[in-house]
Amino acid sequence: MNENVSRKNIDITWAKYKYVVMERSYKKYKDISKNIGLNMYTYDMFTAEIDSICKLEPVKSQSINTLQHIWGYFKKNASKEDKNVFLMYLEKYVNDEIELYKVKNVLKEYAIKYKSSYLLNSYYFDY
Repeated sequence: MNENVSRKNIDITWAKYKYVVMERSYKKYKDISKNIGLNMYTYDMFTAEIDSICKLEPVKSQSINTLQHIWGYFKKNASKEDKNVFLMYLEKYVNDEIELYKVKNVLKEYAIKYKSSYLLNSYYFDY
């Protein structure tokens, strides 16, 4: 495969998986981002690493960080009510009162409402 095609495929795939990786390991997220920038991967190497990380369960502290990061896509345009709903769900998740998927569902609703195609094209809401 042509090196430029391989890099383009890595960039496209990374956009789909990066938040899935972030909620499992922020360190891996940073390492992969750095290695992509340094052209350290073939597409097969890259996808093998992504596949192995996706098999891991999310880490709560990493999930909280990722939820806050995703919220950043909306915070400037979100209504006060949407902000309050997100913060309430986040707090309930932090306090083990609800599951992660419930907070992610709220953020998915916002991605639809605020037309964030970047997030909707990612796999974040599917994991």
